[in-house]
Amino acid sequence: MAPAESSAAHGSAARHIQHVKVLGGVLALYAVVATALADSPLDALDGSGSIAWIVAIGVGFFITDATIFSLEGRREAHSVSVVELPLTIGLVLVSPVALLIARVIGSGLALVGPRHSRNVKLGFNVALFAAETATASLLVRVVLGTVAPTGAAEWTVIVSIVLVVNQLAGMVTALAISQFEDDHLKRLGPILLIQAAASVTASGLGAGITALVLISPALGVFPLFAVVGVFVALRDNTSQLQRLDDLKKLYEFTGSVGKNLHPDLLVGEALA
Repeated sequence: MAPAESSAAHGSAARHIQHVKVLGGVLALYAVVATALADSPLDALDGSGSIAWIVAIGVGFFITDATIFSLEGRREAHSVSVVELPLTIGLVLVSPVALLIARVIGSGLALVGPRHSRNVKLGFNVALFAAETATASLLVRVVLGTVAPTGAAEWTVIVSIVLVVNQLAGMVTALAISQFEDDHLKRLGPILLIQAAASVTASGLGAGITALVLISPALGVFPLFAVVGVFVALRDNTSQLQRLDDLKKLYEFTGSVGKNLHPDLLVGEALA
């Protein structure tokens, strides 16, 4: 690459990074304002804003954001998390400020630790998570007020709100990625569809757990078995998709250098 071309490419990359920084700053500011507007806890549990609930939900955010699953759609693997599970629980059991703190700390630690995010990517993702959480809290307060959900209609509203903020977050993420990958927006439809399916499943489980907790905190333990089952199934599916993706890359590489893998080896490796 000629020096002039290299300089132009570097300048373009720097501008794109600056765009992402500005977007992250706007999201962070919005999260603070939206949370302040929504800061009124629902009439749920006695002591619903207790440290125990905040810590438990923060741990939930850490686990779900640290554990990324792969789901296949249109022959492509898409990465998703089930962070809507603790988000749905937190929307009811803790105040908006407490939920925001739990999300920023829990998800932030997951990004820094298991997911090894740094610098601009880390800052943008934390700001996006904060904005997503603040939007959900604000919408719940606008639609339901401060009355805790007691029937199917209220829970449907909460699950729908979680789905909406999930899709909005997916669009904002796609916008940021498109600064570096020109064709990313073309794949947005399948990505949002996969995310919607994961969101409805996770928020539905979260609603079920929270509804039982509102009856008796001890009852909330039983749905956790279903959650563990979902995690195990998704992790197994992710592992299989990763193995198949590795085989595909290996096959394409050997084909590009004029070598062929024996079919028996491929089948044996896939089934191993």
